Amino acid sequence: MGPQGLGSPFRKVGECGGTNQPPCKEELKRMAKKEGYNESYQNSMNVSNVGIMKSRPKGGYYMSPGHVRRAAAAESKKRNKNITSHAGYKAFTSNPNATGVIKHVESFMKKGDTGDVRGQIPTLKEASGLVDIGLKYTNSKNVMKDISSIDKIKAAYHAANLARKYPNIVDFVKSRTPKKRR
Repeated sequence: MGPQGLGSPFRKVGECGGTNQPPCKEELKRMAKKEGYNESYQNSMNVSNVGIMKSRPKGGYYMSPGHVRRAAAAESKKRNKNITSHAGYKAFTSNPNATGVIKHVESFMKKGDTGDVRGQIPTLKEASGLVDIGLKYTNSKNVMKDISSIDKIKAAYHAANLARKYPNIVDFVKSRTPKKRR
């Protein structure tokens, strides 16, 4: 088949919803995977958020990478709202002892609203382990001094799980960390 045919690894525009074509939800998931979105995003994106797709003359629609980014942006905005409206996030961002970290967290959360694959945001459920630990120390003057050894281990475990599912978070942190001079 040609570069745009079904089954071709080079296919950029996804045909869906017509006779002998996959459902648009399935095509969105396939294209999201190809674009580099993790499994959580692939399963959560909605076709209703892709925007208007061109109709095919013989039935069905064309879905493009731009449609996938629009669906990802809508998913990120939903996740962003769920996290930033949570009491733990509000307590964290109102803690005057965390101002340096807050700037980076807020910057990362805004990045997700573009739909860029590098801005994937965890769901509140995926981040709940860290949020719950953060809630315990919201009134701390020095979190690193006050946090228990058990909570440090739990936080490291939850952070490692998020980093595995969302390597873009690690990349973001690396881009914000100053390089040491030799």
